[in-house]
Amino acid sequence: MMHPTRTTFPDIPTYSAICDDIVTYVITNGTRTVLAILVGVAVLVFGTDGSDGGDPSQGVVVLSIAAGAIVWYITRPQKSGADKPK
Repeated sequence: MMHPTRTTFPDIPTYSAICDDIVTYVITNGTRTVLAILVGVAVLVFGTDGSDGGDPSQGVVVLSIAAGAIVWYITRPQKSGADKPK
């Protein structure tokens, strides 16, 4: 009787390696999200006139969104020199 051929499986990452990747992703993107939101809120707070209690203008809202997007872009993870494609 012939035995079926054995199949080889690719290297499966260990549980700890997967957890490390998840933690790194959450820390990196969580920090980026918090910073972007804080900058957007700061622009809204400092861009409104607090004396009348009115809503911020459309320009201030657009500026706060743009500021948050710029912070999100600037704080993205950078690849190290060894990981960069040639």
